[in-house]
Amino acid sequence: MGMIAADGYLFCGRGKGKDRKLRYMVRFCDPCPVMRRRFSRLVLSVYGVRSMSKPSEIVVSAYGKAMAVDLVGSAGFGTHKWTFPVTRMDRNATRAWIRAYFDGDGDVKMGSRERYAVVRARSVNLEGLRTVQSALSEQFGVYSRIYRHNSQHLRWSPAFDLAIIRQADIVRFFRRIGFSHPLKAAKLEAYIRRITS
Repeated sequence: MGMIAADGYLFCGRGKGKDRKLRYMVRFCDPCPVMRRRFSRLVLSVYGVRSMSKPSEIVVSAYGKAMAVDLVGSAGFGTHKWTFPVTRMDRNATRAWIRAYFDGDGDVKMGSRERYAVVRARSVNLEGLRTVQSALSEQFGVYSRIYRHNSQHLRWSPAFDLAIIRQADIVRFFRRIGFSHPLKAAKLEAYIRRITS
């Protein structure tokens, strides 16, 4: 579910125009083929649904009523209202959810000095980020701050960064959660090697 909250799209309903058939669909978009294959494996192992994608595209689609209804029932989805269902998860599931979310909407930003970095995740959903922040601190001892970024475009929603700033917290994030995304994992590991050597 963390992958869908970050880089996914969930649809349950009727299409527009002439095609009014009921559709139950989950889509995941990521330029990294490793992450697209991971999504496909998860959908198959959890729901028994085979996903579809074209080699030329970065989108993977999976269709299935039971899958879509289960996902909608487990957490609110939508740009401004996804929720983190931490109350129904054990520590391992929480770790996997947070890792998947950071794989999509997170990154490692290197500072102007070599030994400075920030692990962050951006969203327009402030309440969703607050639930992630709470789970990070309460279950993994990783403390973070949330910053607001106002858009210069009046129609755009403000964005928020959940930022892990202190080195000790970044090390804890690395050891207790980490990234599955290969490029982000490599960047964080290189930073950890620099500050712990």
